[in-house]
Amino acid sequence: MKDIIIKVLIFVVFFSLGASLRFTLFFTLQKKIVEDQFFYKDIKEMKGGANTPQEAWIKYLEALEKGNIDEALMYVWGPERETQREFLLDKKRNDNLSKFLKQYRKSLKELPPIYYLDEDEKWFTYLTNEEISDNFKKLENSTDTDIKKLYEGYRNSPIKEAIYELIPNIIFKYNSFTKKWFIKSIR
Repeated sequence: MKDIIIKVLIFVVFFSLGASLRFTLFFTLQKKIVEDQFFYKDIKEMKGGANTPQEAWIKYLEALEKGNIDEALMYVWGPERETQREFLLDKKRNDNLSKFLKQYRKSLKELPPIYYLDEDEKWFTYLTNEEISDNFKKLENSTDTDIKKLYEGYRNSPIKEAIYELIPNIIFKYNSFTKKWFIKSIR
């Protein structure tokens, strides 16, 4: 009788382990299929991008210098393309595209990682170290109380890198499916 109970217990344990393993594998496979078909479909098929963030930035600016908005959008992260299209078309309609471009430079400086960026994102600025320092001095000496409070809040923050949010920056996103970099946002 004792042998039968032990054999039944062993059977139940192995049956349970097998069932949970099958369920886990089935669930993982189903999850992957759903993600591939619905969530990542557009990202997997995203056209454009560049091999490095710097290359994406240069090609974006060069396309805009030629007035080719559609080509420039090939270097913008897919979900952001329509918003960026409307913004650039508005600049072009109002003859402000060249003025918009004058504020940017092709050289980029990578900024320290910040807490809210995903692991596949990097952020850069086109300012030099001196310009960054000048920007911080302007913020520190600002008479605008809202800017002053914002600057003080960042300066006293335990996350010192957050202060870089107050200078112009560009966030790039890496598409792991296409192995290309895209511009996610320009601030």
